[in-house]
Amino acid sequence: MGKLVTTVVCLVGLFLGGPARADAEPSAIIDAYLKGLVSGQTSAAFDALMGHSRIDELKPREVALVKGQIQQGISLYGQPSGYESVARKPYGSSVVRLIYVTKHSDLALVWNFYFYRTANGWQLLNFDFNDQFQKLE
Repeated sequence: MGKLVTTVVCLVGLFLGGPARADAEPSAIIDAYLKGLVSGQTSAAFDALMGHSRIDELKPREVALVKGQIQQGISLYGQPSGYESVARKPYGSSVVRLIYVTKHSDLALVWNFYFYRTANGWQLLNFDFNDQFQKLE
């Protein structure tokens, strides 16, 4: 089985605030997303995740590309059977990185999610996934 060698970076870039619910904590947002992946509702879960960001408005072509890359990752590694939180790393009081692992039949993927706290609540800035556990900090 091939490796997902290149880190798939989801739309690192501009952030301008947006429509996320003020009461939605980053861990709750990611739990909902990963539960969707595990249940096989990849597209709907991704669309819901984008509801906590303005990335889809700012970079619609990149969003479509990343959505396809997630599907490719699942095709390569298989449907995830579960997930777990690995770390929560705050950077000051306004930025947090959440690290999760999705569990697949023979391998796992590492997911990094970055959120920014605005006056309107937490917003997803960007995320990536890869199979390079040596990069876990």
